[in-house]
Amino acid sequence: MVYTSMVWYILVYTIPFKGKKMIILMGQTKGGVGKSMLSANLAVYAVHEGKNVLLIDADKQQTTSKWASVRTVEQVKPVIQSATLAIDKRTDAKAFAKKIKALSEEYDDVIIDCGGQDSRELRTSLAIAECLIAPCRPSQADIWGLGDLDDLVKQVEAINPNLTATAIFNLADGLNVHNALGQSKEAIEELDCIQLGDVKILSRPTLASAYQDGQGARDLNQSKEPAKKATAEIAKLYNIIYG
Repeated sequence: MVYTSMVWYILVYTIPFKGKKMIILMGQTKGGVGKSMLSANLAVYAVHEGKNVLLIDADKQQTTSKWASVRTVEQVKPVIQSATLAIDKRTDAKAFAKKIKALSEEYDDVIIDCGGQDSRELRTSLAIAECLIAPCRPSQADIWGLGDLDDLVKQVEAINPNLTATAIFNLADGLNVHNALGQSKEAIEELDCIQLGDVKILSRPTLASAYQDGQGARDLNQSKEPAKKATAEIAKLYNIIYG
């Protein structure tokens, strides 16, 4: 389903905001870029910073929901509030947007993890978010995905002028990162709407291990160097969003 500007207009302007709340979208049109892991880590970091955050899983694979379930079972603190929400036969796009805006009034911030494809959830979230973070690997396939996402951002730009769109390098290979990043950076700088953020998150076993245990980098023992380095990278992502 392709949304016209008029449909996006209806979604945004018939469901008004009731205050200064931030909706953060972790989105890409390509899968395998680490959106769910970054969403979880961002939520963990924000909660450790004292924010009341809701993590929404809008991906039909429900990876984020599974992570949240593990965190609950393992009783990892602090608690991360999470919810699952999708556009389906029971919930249309307008109801999806209305629900997220309503939830945003109950929390400091809402983080939406959308699936890696051009979906109704992604398009609707673009219409209501203040901040888009688009993770990508430093590879040609991921750059193509960013190009498709850039087109979607351009379409929604007129009716959601407050949306900021930032690409970040994620799951970068530490051995070959410099050459790959240089080539990918040039391609991203040619995009019309998406800007490249000054942060790269390496593919770290520490992050992967923490994630499968329902944790984020900030939950780990910061006296250990691997955890400290991983947390520093997530901190840069946090600072891009919150300043």
